[in-house]
Amino acid sequence: MMRKYLYAVICVLLIFYTQSQASEIKTFTAQKQTITLFSEVPSFVIPKNSVVISSKLMGYIKDLNVDVGDKVKKGEVLLKIDSKSVKEKIKQVKANFENAKFNYTRIKKLYKEGVVSEKTFIAAKSTFEQAKAALKDIKTLLSYSIVHSPIDGYISKRFIQNGDIASPSQPLLVIEGSDFYQVQANIPDSLFNNFFSMKKIPIKIKGKKIYGLPQYIQKSEDSISHTHLVKIIVPKLGFIHPGEFAKVLIANKPTKTIIIPKSSVVERGGIVGVFVLDKNNKVHFRMIRLGEKVGNRYIVLSGLKQGERVVVNPPYYLENNSKLK
Repeated sequence: MMRKYLYAVICVLLIFYTQSQASEIKTFTAQKQTITLFSEVPSFVIPKNSVVISSKLMGYIKDLNVDVGDKVKKGEVLLKIDSKSVKEKIKQVKANFENAKFNYTRIKKLYKEGVVSEKTFIAAKSTFEQAKAALKDIKTLLSYSIVHSPIDGYISKRFIQNGDIASPSQPLLVIEGSDFYQVQANIPDSLFNNFFSMKKIPIKIKGKKIYGLPQYIQKSEDSISHTHLVKIIVPKLGFIHPGEFAKVLIANKPTKTIIIPKSSVVERGGIVGVFVLDKNNKVHFRMIRLGEKVGNRYIVLSGLKQGERVVVNPPYYLENNSKLK
């Protein structure tokens, strides 16, 4: 008897609770709003400055004191190349220079005394000038044995190690600039005018939105892809790295569309929809197709008409075709 009494009380309480909850249900009227949507163009991050350090000599790598990820300053010594052939050539060039200098000094004195002809003097002078130029060139070549960093940045690639043999034109290191990155994209011709009119370009990288400034815009259209190459400068932030995928957002013309709050969207039985309240205060679960998410709201592509009342934060107990009091 007592159990039946408690069960009846609980049922009554649940009815009152459900009715009180139903009376607190809030709705909003779906209306079209003017909004600017964005087209997403695939792109990728590249360094603003990237320098490939190559060897100009044949020789052994020594005193290599940098590795991938190390920061370097402009003018900093990165490595040295011990070139035996250059050292031997320097000795030979210096010897030729000293001989040419001695001979030219001697011939010049004899020419002034009228002992030798002008032709002999000119030949000695020419030989001396050539030897001097050769010495200057070999000193320049010797300077290539000490490799300096041409920019501020960090080592992104290393192809050699101490003891390796370097040869002319062989890549040794890659240095990427440390100031800014670039986002490179090919903008379809249909969106190019919209892009061209934008001063700040929104870009999505790893789900985060940043803004960049156009640095390079190819106005002529590629005849094959019908796109325009653009490069956008972006700040060097901790979560951005060269080679990463990004999306350039290009504003389209403003359009009118229905937008609903995220709190009104529910999933029932694997179907995404909303509860719509009719004129008789009866709720109907309506399947809808959602578009882009804008903040805490969704664009409705289909399934909802302007002027319909939609339930906000529908409670878990709300069922299809139930009537609110």
